Amino acid sequence: GSISITIGGALRYSLPDETTFTGSNYIDTGVQLLALDTDWTIFIDYQLADTTQANKQIFTCVGETNGSTMSIAMYMYSQRCMLYGTVISKAIEINGTTGDTSRRKIAIIKSGSNLIINHDTTNSWDIVNGYTQSFTHDPVTNSLVLGVDNTDPGALKDYFIGTIYQCKIYNKALSDSEITTLLG
Repeated sequence: GSISITIGGALRYSLPDETTFTGSNYIDTGVQLLALDTDWTIFIDYQLADTTQANKQIFTCVGETNGSTMSIAMYMYSQRCMLYGTVISKAIEINGTTGDTSRRKIAIIKSGSNLIINHDTTNSWDIVNGYTQSFTHDPVTNSLVLGVDNTDPGALKDYFIGTIYQCKIYNKALSDSEITTLLG
């Protein structure tokens, strides 16, 4: 069963149902996450179907085809990775263990000029819970999509294979207690 949490009217998007991604489907949330320089939070609860998913996109919100504008993405390479800023600038290895198909929960919070990553504490991660990094905004009007790389909307690629149990996007930086409740 799922638990519904309402947080001060700040919810912009909620995945209607648990969704299996087969390597050919995706969901456009319609949320232009990077259009304005505002605070936001992404919460995602997901699980990989297998471990052979190099470059498979869990979610993306990217700019121009060459990736030179602002983007944020969570994807598999040899580890789970979080990309933010421009494609050529910053990437974080979220989990250094290859071959891991455990169910994971993660919250990415943009608060002012900081990007903060919080994750469930039931699993080990290479990054420190509450990891913070500087985040410089550059407007992008593409919406955030689940399960595919939409760098070039005419040529979607790197489809995710697995399950997203929940995805919520909030139009504010959630507090520590709100994040703790979500990560439960």
